Amino acid sequence: LAFDGNIESLPNRYIYTTEANRTVSVSAEGMIEAIRDLYKAARLSDEILNGHIVE
Repeated sequence: LAFDGNIESLPNRYIYTTEANRTVSVSAEGMIEAIRDLYKAARLSDEILNGHIVE
């Protein structure tokens, strides 16, 4: 998941340059692990993985 970048990354959809283009991203697996283990929100991670509310 790419969630942040500098101003130079905005036109990257059309023109790619390596000089100043920067983007911050994380893996989906890391996000699920943080939600489940760090924040102790197993039910939320189950809902994200299953695509529906888990009762």
